[in-house]
Amino acid sequence: MKTYNRLELICPSRFAEIAVMICHDLGTIGIVEDANARHRTRLLAYFGHDVSMRRLRNAIKEDAPARTEVRCSVVVDEDWLHEFKRNQVPIEVGTKLLVSPNLEAASPERIVLCIPFGRAFGTGTHATTRSCLEALEILVRRGDSVLDLGTGSGILAIGAMKLGARAADAVDNDPEALGIAKLNVQRNSVRVRLIAGEISAVAKRRYHLIMANLTSGTLTTIMDTIASCLLPGGNAVLSGIFGRSQEQKVVRALKRARLNPKRRIREEEWVTIVAERAVSH
Repeated sequence: MKTYNRLELICPSRFAEIAVMICHDLGTIGIVEDANARHRTRLLAYFGHDVSMRRLRNAIKEDAPARTEVRCSVVVDEDWLHEFKRNQVPIEVGTKLLVSPNLEAASPERIVLCIPFGRAFGTGTHATTRSCLEALEILVRRGDSVLDLGTGSGILAIGAMKLGARAADAVDNDPEALGIAKLNVQRNSVRVRLIAGEISAVAKRRYHLIMANLTSGTLTTIMDTIASCLLPGGNAVLSGIFGRSQEQKVVRALKRARLNPKRRIREEEWVTIVAERAVSH
């Protein structure tokens, strides 16, 4: 019978979102979450045998608050993944979008993004993905060129195209994520150029809109390049920012790069910042 590595995490609910992001970064193939009334969350995250559970445990414990319990085990279970997929339901995002794992999904009122369950980060369930999609609803103008940095599942680039963008480049340094993004692009019948690498691969191109759902450390490191890739009057949607301290660091990097933060979307402690490059006079 097939076996999986399983991480069981019991933690304060405020830490659960960070733990989920760490698990996605390290290649989870599924997460089951159960929150209770005492403000604690139990996560069960499943991994293949190619994932180092020691590395995962260390990554969790590095940022975990007190009273966090971490257990690793090997489980025999051929049905949990099927059940997990079966229970995935469409998610309404903002006022225009519906994210659905179902290839047959249709909506008379919303634009459907078909993003089946997969290992790549970005299925619409995480706060950072939802807030980026909400920002896209407002920002995308017909004919825009867009860049999606760290595309993961491709959901943001796909969303931008379905909202009216003219062209989209999607960049990721993970070959597996690009493979999943390619399948999702095909499922959604849009045209997105997939590019392997970092922002340096598109550093000479210019865009009306840049989306970067990364980490605050990465955002501050590449902020100058993000600014140089934006057309005057263009916008950057920056997410993956957790807590006030990270927010302040990203805002300082924005100002050094001469980008003007003009809107912030908050969900619990996660922050998404929309910033604009001023039009030169």
